[in-house]
Amino acid sequence: MRIKKLKQRRKDLFNELYDLHHAEPNPAMYIMKRHEIEHEIACIEEAIELEKTMAPFKWTLYGFIVIAVGLLIWAYAVSK
Repeated sequence: MRIKKLKQRRKDLFNELYDLHHAEPNPAMYIMKRHEIEHEIACIEEAIELEKTMAPFKWTLYGFIVIAVGLLIWAYAVSK
């Protein structure tokens, strides 16, 4: 879910960069704003890669939690 939001934000930033390029703004303002947008796009791309890398670990953690809760319930049921 978070990856979809990050990809949508990246798409919005690319559109903003495109609009900025075609608006013909003040050159100094254009350079500053362009660098700001490009930096944010780079940060978003890094976050997307991190999310993709961490996905297997996240699901493994969820699996361990479910197993642990199941074992606790089983141990409680057996002790009665």
